[in-house]
Amino acid sequence: SASASAAAAAAAAVRESMSELTVAEVRRHMDASGFSAAFIRPSSDNGRLESGLIISWVQTRGRLEKGSGDSGKDLVMMREGGFPEVLLSGVAGLSEAVFSPSGVSFAVQTKDALLLGDTADLSTRSWVTLRAGESFAGRPTWVREESVLFAVSGGEPKRDRLFMHKRGQIKSERGGPLFVAAHGGALLNWDHSQDEDDAAHIAVVHRLPDAMLAEIVLMDHRDRGLDDRSGSKVVAVDCRQEYCTPQVGFLAPDALDGPPGPSLLLRLNALPLLNGGHLCDAERLKTLPKDAVKEAVHGLWLIEDLKAPRLSPVHMGPPNRIDVFSGSYGRPGAAEGFRLDPSRCRVFLSARTTGTEQQADGVPISYSDDLYELSAAAEGDGSLELLPLRTATHEGGPGKGCKIPVAYGETGGDRGQGEVLVVYHHRSPTARGDLWLASQSKPNRFCSWRGGASGREARLTKTMPLSLQRKLLTPTEVMVRNEAAPHCGGKALPIHALRFAPEGDGPLQPLLWLHGGPMCQLSFDYNPLLSWLASCGYLVLAPNFSGSTGNGLGFMNRVMADGCGVADLFDCLACAEYLKTEARKVEPRLDTSRGVAVAGHSWGGYLASMCLLQHVGGESVFSCGVSMAGIADWYVQQRHTEVRYYDYALMGGWVYEKEVAARAREASPITRAAELRAPILVLHGDKDIDVPFQQVPPFVEALRRSTHGGAAVEYHAYPGEGHGIAGTEAQADVLDRLRTFLRVNLKPWDFTDNPHGEVAAY
Repeated sequence: SASASAAAAAAAAVRESMSELTVAEVRRHMDASGFSAAFIRPSSDNGRLESGLIISWVQTRGRLEKGSGDSGKDLVMMREGGFPEVLLSGVAGLSEAVFSPSGVSFAVQTKDALLLGDTADLSTRSWVTLRAGESFAGRPTWVREESVLFAVSGGEPKRDRLFMHKRGQIKSERGGPLFVAAHGGALLNWDHSQDEDDAAHIAVVHRLPDAMLAEIVLMDHRDRGLDDRSGSKVVAVDCRQEYCTPQVGFLAPDALDGPPGPSLLLRLNALPLLNGGHLCDAERLKTLPKDAVKEAVHGLWLIEDLKAPRLSPVHMGPPNRIDVFSGSYGRPGAAEGFRLDPSRCRVFLSARTTGTEQQADGVPISYSDDLYELSAAAEGDGSLELLPLRTATHEGGPGKGCKIPVAYGETGGDRGQGEVLVVYHHRSPTARGDLWLASQSKPNRFCSWRGGASGREARLTKTMPLSLQRKLLTPTEVMVRNEAAPHCGGKALPIHALRFAPEGDGPLQPLLWLHGGPMCQLSFDYNPLLSWLASCGYLVLAPNFSGSTGNGLGFMNRVMADGCGVADLFDCLACAEYLKTEARKVEPRLDTSRGVAVAGHSWGGYLASMCLLQHVGGESVFSCGVSMAGIADWYVQQRHTEVRYYDYALMGGWVYEKEVAARAREASPITRAAELRAPILVLHGDKDIDVPFQQVPPFVEALRRSTHGGAAVEYHAYPGEGHGIAGTEAQADVLDRLRTFLRVNLKPWDFTDNPHGEVAAY
């Protein structure tokens, strides 16, 4: 009947509206992040507290208007077997809770103060008050149970500074800094050897003003006060800290069957030297050939003797084939990096195999993590190895995704018996991120995961609404072959990509989405924007092109200097060819009648502009495109940007240098703007200082001067907006313009709603 048909149509319309992501869901206005946890081990005289697990996270409220964050963030805690409790509400600048080694106390940073918390009654009090102009840098580190190391930036002097604060110390009193960063530098992380003060060591990761470089500084305070830095020495240099943030952590004496004294574990991108050893002097790097840094090796390293520090690699197979970090395009949800147990005898970390080769079964290597324990090798030769905790294979586990270890515990009394418990954070394309507990029997101290011992998984938090999860899509990981990749000796270069496609039978038009950076990656991770684009009726291909992380340092280096705007561009052209040919074999719904679109933000916006200015036989390679916050003119970019070090590294020098000037012209979209042959949408915030807005109006005017058929320019500047569009109204406008532009310029027109969006009247 007509009424039944109408009811069915209405129900279908409701289902369709319920399946479409909202602006708030796409732009992550409401979010849970800053996950942390601890296994509480109270002292025998602490009768107020029982042993058990406690977990915490920071809940971001829905944003009502730009910058409001709806009054701030909430700190939530939950004891084992209990319910979530809000400790702090509507706090600006709220960080994660960092638990002390025993879990009895925790520290939290806010916009104005460092708070000390008690897990017995979940109370907090002000511990350190910031001075005018200051803000916190990084996350605090506990020194046993009585002190924390923390860093501040701003104020006087306007440099990052590292301090120590003890329990009982008046919050307004602060001794001299332990370490002061160089002008233009930063403190990334730090650790304390946990020895008593007269025998303490502190290690600091100091990012230099040329921020591709970081130095590891070891401060030996034996027989000195903590404010005496005469014993400081640089023990290592990270030559590519943009690949992943360097990290340091002190191991206890005899940990991992190591030396009798404390040792230092490092995650670095270190440069081996021809005469042995590794580069430990950033100034010396300036005297080496420019290409020398390309020999840097990513991995874990150990300094066993702090008196005579020397880097020794932790062997994990061929160089640059294992990534020991969890790559993420957005916020990872928990503090990324390896995790030490409270005794500092065990090390847990995220790792994944890198490279663009295919596995034996033809499936591409996944941008998905596994958890590992760093252990003494079974051979007993003093070497170390990674033993996998295969959380993805356990029944009831979360499956593929990005994993970060958060906390470690044990059951069964003495170490070496019972179970090992590892709390970790997991996120995936359909999971915004929550805590899970992995438990496994522990045959012996160092071989916990060897021999196929049984394991189990339990989900600890459920912070993501099911209504949101049901709207998200799981992508397919694919490998695109670039047969024309430069600097590959004529060999094809495989490019990893995520392919998103919605359910249903309708036709899908191809859209190439390019991530920002370029030195980041699209992992098998949470990214609702890509699900939203696919749900609008597109087959979305999101590649990790040259310059991305996650494929080894060599792959990231491909976009440096003469590869900038070249190697990455060739990869994008190969992806366009894939969408026109190979993708049709696996996705019969693909409709290329109106060509292939390209879009991206930041570096992705820059590449989208470069892509749209490519043509073959007088025809544009791409049929339309969207450039959001993209570079247009490298001269303006390098002169005015706030991240000049980044663009210096990408260009391989300053744009006024003769060799670099020619490269900058070739790599600037404004140089060939008159070659535009397809519709382009340009969106940019007029307060952007990352990709300075000054370059955008001249670029748009140059595009509009194109006389080629098919060229069309739509342009909108967002008043008051920076590099990332933050205002809710502006964000909604971006998505609306993006959807309308793609619908009009990529989807076939019809007699009802496309192109003008209303039912045609006759």
